[in-house]
Amino acid sequence: MDFPAVAPPSLHSPTAILALRRLLARAPETAIFVANSPRAQAYAAAVQLLLHDMSPIVNVAHEQDTAGRLSARATLRHSGRVVAIGANSACLYQRALPGVAVRRINNVLDDSELDSARRARARAVRLAVLARMIPEKGILEMLDEAATSTELWSTLAIGAPRQDQAYEARVRDRIDELGLAGRARLCGAISDVAGFIDAADVLVVPSTGCEGQPTTIIEALARGVPVLAREPILSEDFGGLPVHGYHDASDFGAALLKLRPYVASVDDMRRRFGPDQAIDGLLAAAGRGRDARAGIPHSQPDAIGLGDEIRGVQI
Repeated sequence: MDFPAVAPPSLHSPTAILALRRLLARAPETAIFVANSPRAQAYAAAVQLLLHDMSPIVNVAHEQDTAGRLSARATLRHSGRVVAIGANSACLYQRALPGVAVRRINNVLDDSELDSARRARARAVRLAVLARMIPEKGILEMLDEAATSTELWSTLAIGAPRQDQAYEARVRDRIDELGLAGRARLCGAISDVAGFIDAADVLVVPSTGCEGQPTTIIEALARGVPVLAREPILSEDFGGLPVHGYHDASDFGAALLKLRPYVASVDDMRRRFGPDQAIDGLLAAAGRGRDARAGIPHSQPDAIGLGDEIRGVQI
């Protein structure tokens, strides 16, 4: 049921307080109670006046506005422990509640979201090649090189006018042989070069022949797109610019990573924002160590959340 309003007080408030008291009284010794909203925290404070021997209540501050309300500060000062989401909120509540220990945890992404994020990293980089469809442009070799690092890119658009049909047929066959049919596509001649480059995250220039200074490199740099080029093309002309060279399949992936902006690793994200850090912080705020989890049967949750609604419990 919903927690009744507290300002102005609802006629149903005493009934809700007694119902919440029964819920907390029935809880096992291993439970902690997490009050997730100012209203839930007010009700938990009222119940504490009726129950002197009860499982710990942890008041979680999700936002900063509550710290500015006198009634809320009084509730937090005299009821349970305080855990704030994020460093900024923790500092604010610490100033608003002198003498109260405010613990900080971070917001949470659950494991399914983090696992999905790991898979999504590959979709972040779109490769493009802008060249002629002839052997010295290295398109066939580049397919083999890109196939060794498929986890680092999502799509490969090859913009190349048909000049050598036999070579184009070999490129098409190689795309199928490498299992890249759903990710690599031949786009033919490109009339809108700017639009083609803008749709890419990295321009690959895999030429194996002797070229002076390919125009496509300059076009990509002008539009803010970094370039991955086979080493013979590199020169001091591109010093200090986002142009990285590679030799062959052995370093194609490593060179591609150098062109990507810094991306936090999923493992680091899990350590900082995964469920474990939040659960550990709540247990620590309640005076329970990490080992407290080991004593909780699988059928019993670590914590009972008290939000604007108590879900799954008949009150």
